[in-house]
Amino acid sequence: MRIAFGFDVPPQQAINYFRAKGLKQTFSYDEMVRGEHAQAFTIAKMLDNDLLQDVYDSLLQAMVSGESMQDWKKRLIPHLQANGWWGKQEMVDPATGKTISAQLGSVRRLELIFRTNMQSAYAAGQWQQIQANKATMPYLQYNAVDDLRTRDEHRALNNKVYPVDHPFWRYYYPPNGWNCRCSVIQLSQKMLDDAGLSVSPDEDVEYKNWKNPRTGETVKLPKGIDPGFQFNAGIQRAEHLQELAREKARAIRDAELRDAAENGLALVERAVKGEKGIMPLVINPAAKDMNPVRTEWGDFPDVSIVETNEKAFRQHPNYDKAKAGSIDDALILIQEYLTSSKINEIKKMSGGKYPLITGVQAVEGASTNVIPEVFASYVSMVTGWQLDNAIFQQNRVGHTKSSGFHRMATPALFGGAVIRGENYLLLDDFIGQGGTLANMKGYIESNGGFVIGAVVMAGKDFSARLKLQQSTLTELRKKHGTLESEWLAVFGYGFELLTESEARYLIRTENADRIRAAILAEAKKRNS
Repeated sequence: MRIAFGFDVPPQQAINYFRAKGLKQTFSYDEMVRGEHAQAFTIAKMLDNDLLQDVYDSLLQAMVSGESMQDWKKRLIPHLQANGWWGKQEMVDPATGKTISAQLGSVRRLELIFRTNMQSAYAAGQWQQIQANKATMPYLQYNAVDDLRTRDEHRALNNKVYPVDHPFWRYYYPPNGWNCRCSVIQLSQKMLDDAGLSVSPDEDVEYKNWKNPRTGETVKLPKGIDPGFQFNAGIQRAEHLQELAREKARAIRDAELRDAAENGLALVERAVKGEKGIMPLVINPAAKDMNPVRTEWGDFPDVSIVETNEKAFRQHPNYDKAKAGSIDDALILIQEYLTSSKINEIKKMSGGKYPLITGVQAVEGASTNVIPEVFASYVSMVTGWQLDNAIFQQNRVGHTKSSGFHRMATPALFGGAVIRGENYLLLDDFIGQGGTLANMKGYIESNGGFVIGAVVMAGKDFSARLKLQQSTLTELRKKHGTLESEWLAVFGYGFELLTESEARYLIRTENADRIRAAILAEAKKRNS
């Protein structure tokens, strides 16, 4: 399965891009052809700022609600007509002082405004998604539709394949002109091989000179690209945000804090550009001195489990290679199990929200288990929800095929940046006792985020319930209540924040001494 990007993807990233734009009055579209459209919304010859704001708001509303172009036009045309912005009217060109017959509102022009703004917003939002997924799908294929309506210059680009961060996409990432229908398809190495494709050879960009009729300036445009479309909207937006962040960093008065902020931004920018070895998965040597953070369960829902036959999942021919770090094998594994019905179940979990998708980035011995990360990337692509790789597991735990005692004694610890106020959906490959998900939930929520649920590829039915039931807590305290103060001292939280499966495991343990020897002693050794 290849991932093609188009208007069928829920538009949260597109909405964020469009919402961040300012307004700019222009008399001619040619006044904004150097990439300014990534920062500002304009409609040529709409010089009433209140009316410009109204049209901007109407487009944003259409994007959020999924309103069709036809319904948007029906809603907007009466408003434009009532405000006198319709048909041809005489206007004075502020640049020349001459009176001209200017075309204001028309059905055809509104359609062009709708398509252009929607396409550029989606393109910018999808570029953010492409960047987030490039570790698992590092290539983009140009898709020119290739029918009778396709321009010859765009048809010549059809099926060209380059890495995500190749300079080709700085200029030729669609849309590449008015009413352009081109798109891109994101591919993994295996997808590339299966399709019989290969990376296209580097070619010198062929330019044409275009004289701006508004300013008289001569601009070099890549062949096949209309004026104003010679920029990748996603890159333009990212660079604009980075510049704003740099300005804020430079404004910090404290020298040490300012240097730290600027160094951090430099690392982020290098990572965005795709440089190797930047911001790797961090294994914190001090993590052994830390305890996990747990937060109250509240109304936390049951975990969604894709495959409840753990044995069959582990015996899948691609499982071992995926567990050892093969991205392509992980993708094959996930695509086989994650059916359209399962994807719809995941979408329903969001309750209409657009959560950030974050997978448990786990280290197994000397290798990295990429199944959770590829799982998260894939779910991000098929739902359109934004992927967030900023949160990572800090320590090696070796939980695969280990005992319940070992799992509780060696908890997974997390670090990384949490966006305050954002909703998160957690993804992992397996669930046993659920401690890793509980610790990740606690880390995110203690840093200002909200976790709305969790999805795992495989696990037993009874593991789905993370939230500890009151009856289970009562039973645990009745049997091992004298241990709770010791547990709190070692792990930093009481029995009430255990998962249902953890508590059941302790209840099945015959006596407190067994728990002290198997869990608390090992945990104390870890903290010593």
